[in-house]
Amino acid sequence: MGTLLKYAFRYALAASMLIPFLWMVSTSFKTAQNVFEFPIRWIPDPIDLDGYRYIWSGSSLGVKFAVFLFQLV
Repeated sequence: MGTLLKYAFRYALAASMLIPFLWMVSTSFKTAQNVFEFPIRWIPDPIDLDGYRYIWSGSSLGVKFAVFLFQLV
């Protein structure tokens, strides 16, 4: 019985860490209007990539990331 409780606790702990991470990833593909929908839609419709386009082209983060990768080598 003790082993069962240990595994149940571990699975509950893992779920408590994975669910917010999955919500964060799902939200990164949503439009600004769809972020606060209730109930939560885990798979966004439509999928919006504008945030990623902005990060890699509209800001200097893409250049900084490339410099970081260059320094790793």
